[in-house]
Amino acid sequence: MQRIMIVSDSHRRHGNLAEAIYNEQPFDLLIHLGDIEGEEDIIQELAGGETIMVPGNNDFFSPLPREREIELAGKKVLLTHGHYYYVSLDLQTLREECIARGIDIVMFGHTHRPLIQIEDELTFINPGSISYPRQADKRCTYIMLEIDDNGEKYITKKANVRILKTDIEKDISRLEIVIHEGKNRQVRKMCEAVGRKVLALHRSKIGNIGVKDLKIGTWRYLKKHEIEKLL
Repeated sequence: MQRIMIVSDSHRRHGNLAEAIYNEQPFDLLIHLGDIEGEEDIIQELAGGETIMVPGNNDFFSPLPREREIELAGKKVLLTHGHYYYVSLDLQTLREECIARGIDIVMFGHTHRPLIQIEDELTFINPGSISYPRQADKRCTYIMLEIDDNGEKYITKKANVRILKTDIEKDISRLEIVIHEGKNRQVRKMCEAVGRKVLALHRSKIGNIGVKDLKIGTWRYLKKHEIEKLL
């Protein structure tokens, strides 16, 4: 499994980037999509491994190449900041350029807003800004791209969250959260990201296998239809 961290628009503020790197290690490659503002060496040191960077509209006199074409899992990937293609207005100019060059995936920044848009011929990936977000929730963002040994790429599906019960006086809520991958402390990190603390966790289901009637410390055999769905 190859893990790639994609960031952009750090603008010489490295606190969030350092924290993200710490939380996501180990990974194989860090891609920075511009507005580094002369601090390539610091980002390289923070990453502690292979990095690919392209300059943004604030990277005056940068020695970095204007954009890069790389290959990931047999796909042709364009790395660009995006300002040359007017991405703050729309994606049409960038789309036309990528199709003309036979690009499969384009990664860009500049807008400070995260985006994953999959079209028939092209996938757009924008990690947003790790330092100065502009989307409605104002959360600093980045993207982790995972490629398995068969060359399949995965971008984690959004979690489904439902409020079951709320005690306003105690400022606590009971939530039902459905996630699609189980990374270490994932639910706790999700709640911490929105300023909430997890008091207790109960896992009620893994895939199609439920634990509804099981008491704490007990077990049961898998049923035939459960095994068949796992195979």
